[in-house]
Amino acid sequence: MAQLSLGQAAKQVGKSKSTITRAIQSGKLSAQRQDDNSYKIDPSELFRVWPATGTQPDEDATPKTPQDNTTASMQSRIDLLEALLEREKDATGDLKGIIEDLRKRLDRAEDRVTALIAPEATRGARKGLWGRLFRS
Repeated sequence: MAQLSLGQAAKQVGKSKSTITRAIQSGKLSAQRQDDNSYKIDPSELFRVWPATGTQPDEDATPKTPQDNTTASMQSRIDLLEALLEREKDATGDLKGIIEDLRKRLDRAEDRVTALIAPEATRGARKGLWGRLFRS
């Protein structure tokens, strides 16, 4: 799904442009500010704040049946859920990479600790019985 302009977003959720703008300014809705000071709004972010009303402008002027409205509403929800699922997949992939990096660091740290402890543990064994009895 493509990014929506302020007007398109307002039509999607049945709100005014000023309502959408106030939500952006208050931080309730996130949007990208363009060079020309217009906004681009991600549909999944828009539908997170407000449900879709299914009032998208149609190319033809045929009246919609209740079933058509339901289908459009369901499609909007499917698109939203797909966008959210994709976002979660990305986050999961990032976390797997972080976990793998932390495991490698832990392994290296364990190796360093083992290397530092190993000479201490063998030092007493090298001295023999007299060395252990008469420690200096």
